[in-house]
Amino acid sequence: MKKTFQFLALAFAALCFTACEDVPAPYNIFSEGAGQGTGSHLPYTVTFESSLGDFTTENTVGDFPWTCQHSCAQITSYIDTDGDGTKENNPATSWLISPAFDLTGVEAAHVSFDYILRYYTNYGAAKPGVADKVLITANYTGDPSTTTWTDITGTLTEGSDWNTWYKYSVDVPAALIGKDNVVL
Repeated sequence: MKKTFQFLALAFAALCFTACEDVPAPYNIFSEGAGQGTGSHLPYTVTFESSLGDFTTENTVGDFPWTCQHSCAQITSYIDTDGDGTKENNPATSWLISPAFDLTGVEAAHVSFDYILRYYTNYGAAKPGVADKVLITANYTGDPSTTTWTDITGTLTEGSDWNTWYKYSVDVPAALIGKDNVVL
C-alpha cells in the first residue's frame, strides 16, 4: 500500500499534510440500537469496496479526490501539483460525510470502524494544523465548515506499518439519541 494515502473517515475535518488512514470493509455506523428511523436504515454498514456509497465529500481547502482502493475510502494531499515529478505535502481540508440518520426511535447507537493512521505526527510530536476527527451533528447545514459539530474522536492510534489495523469504537452521545438528521 502506498504511503501517500490519507483517509479521513466520516466527517473527519483535516488540515492534513502527510496524515494517512484507511478503513477496510465493513465500516459500521450506528451498529447498535433499537428501532429504525425514516433516514438510512439501521444498522448501517458501508464497505467502501468500490464506491463511497451514500457518503458525500467536500473539500474546503484543496481539491483532492476521494477514492476507493484496497477496500477502503482514502484521500491524499501528498501529490505532484506543479508537474515537476516531485510530490509535495499540500494543505487540505476534506470531509467524508455520512448520509443523515433518523434516530428518533433509537435507544442507543454506536459507531465503529477499523483504520490505519500513518504520518499523522512528526515522530510523535503533534504537527500544528493537522487534525483527523470524527464529528457528529443533528444540525447539518449542508456546509461542513459552517456546521456546529460534536467531536467524538477520542484518541486515534498512529501506526508504524501498513498491516496493523486499529479499531475505532464509540457510543453516539446521548444528546443526539432521539434526534433526526444525525450526520457524521
